[in-house]
This record gives sequence, C-alpha cells and structure tokens, in this order.
Amino acid sequence: MKNKKGISLIVLVITIIVIIILAAAVILTLNKNNPMNNSKIATLSQNKDSVESGINLYLAQVIANTQGKYSASEILTKKTSAEPPVAIDDAALEYTLCPDAVENVKIGSSPGTAAKAHKINAVALKSATDIVLPAVPSGTWYIDPATSKVYLIFETTAKYPAYITDSIASNTTLQQFVGVK
Repeated sequence: MKNKKGISLIVLVITIIVIIILAAAVILTLNKNNPMNNSKIATLSQNKDSVESGINLYLAQVIANTQGKYSASEILTKKTSAEPPVAIDDAALEYTLCPDAVENVKIGSSPGTAAKAHKINAVALKSATDIVLPAVPSGTWYIDPATSKVYLIFETTAKYPAYITDSIASNTTLQQFVGVK
C-alpha cells in the first residue's frame, strides 16, 4: 500500500463550505440584516394588520347593524363625540374595545409623530372578533379611534426587543406602528 500524504479533496471542500457559512454569519451580524430579525418584524407587522382588519370588520358590522348611527370612534369607545362625551347605552354596541384612558404616544423614531390612542381591551377584542392580541414582551397594543390604526407601544425605547432596536431606525414599516408613551 502507498502511504498517502496531503489533504484529500473532500476535506478541502468541506473546509471551504464551513468558512463560507461562518463568513455569511459574520457579514449578516455586522450589517444588522439578520434574516431572523426580518422574519420577526414581518410576523409582527402581519399580526398588526390582522388585528386592524378584524377591528375594521367588526366596525363595519356594527355600523351596518346600527344603520350608521355611530362613528367608528364612538363604537370603539362607546362614547358620543358630543362635549362632554356621553356613554352610549345601545345593545348593538355589545363590546367596548377601548377603555376610557387616552394616552399620547410617540410613533416611530421621527420626532413629533404622535397620536392619541386607547389601550385595546384584549378580552373584548377576542369576544368581538375572535382575534387574540399577539403577546410582545413589554409591549402594549393601542388603537387610535379616529383612524382605527393599531400601534404597538412600549414604556421607553429601552424596552424594545432587540430585533426592533436593531431595525427601527431603517425600517419604515416599524416606524409606522411601533412607538413609546
């Protein structure tokens, strides 16, 4: 038998593949273009869209049932738009999706972008639409009754999950619905 010296072709190919995988991981980490973060952001955005769609379908149903007697804002809060707002006592408005508390929230990373929003009542939302609010650590879901836009709000930017912190400055989708109180 001959005594073989050197590296076989298979070992060389495997080594090159491992180096390519490690280089790709380092490049993705340095660029903050992490596919895992992107998938979490896409899921979060899709969840927000599902909640908005469910609420809009509920609003359309109630507006049809009440023959347009109430606006979307009045349906969501069960308060009239008159001054001072008066509670609506109507059997057609079975669920109050938004408690009375109104908070000014800052949306996105651009200064001056604020909305008045109500915290979404998760139990009422589930009862009215069969939609469960997605759980986001340290985040709370809010809605602007005037526009029916849904927002994910945190106490401070320090409470953002890492995938949001890494992406919010460059991701316009996140800037449209993620914010702070």
